[in-house]
Amino acid sequence: FYWATGTWVQPRLVVLESQFEQSLSLAESSASAEDERLCVRRIREAFNDYSDRLRRTRFDTTLTAVRMAELLPIVSRIIVNCEEVIRINEHVIRDTSRRRRELTAWIVWGRAVTLFIGPSFGLLVGFRLASQLNRSMTNINVTLQSVAGDPEHKIGRLELTPQATLPSIQRQLDLVARPEE
Repeated sequence: FYWATGTWVQPRLVVLESQFEQSLSLAESSASAEDERLCVRRIREAFNDYSDRLRRTRFDTTLTAVRMAELLPIVSRIIVNCEEVIRINEHVIRDTSRRRRELTAWIVWGRAVTLFIGPSFGLLVGFRLASQLNRSMTNINVTLQSVAGDPEHKIGRLELTPQATLPSIQRQLDLVARPEE
């Protein structure tokens, strides 16, 4: 409470000034764009001017219409600059939102392409490797040599063809591995 116009009054103005000062300090520390910093600087200058004039008025303990008329242009400057900061921040928010939507669209397309191309490429490479492996396995010619004897002594040949099946390969091995009679 303080004394004004002959009565004790709750310092509502002091509370509002304190809240504005806190908000202004936050705006000063978080302003990122040069035009936003300039507006906040102008708000700070106008608020300091307002505070100085209001402080002088409080010392007089009279808040006359003349003194109020002196403060109104300063308050108007503060309001105009605050509206400009709001406009700048709304523009930044719209721009950031637009860029986020664009990035999200690129990510969605990238994931869709990856989900299609990845498995397709995997299948293609798998079939190619399987085909090469099949070709190399079915074109095996093995000359079996005597294990116990002369390395020059050939026992027989095992030939794998693309049409060869496991039972036919087993029959060939049985024929080749059969001891000579």
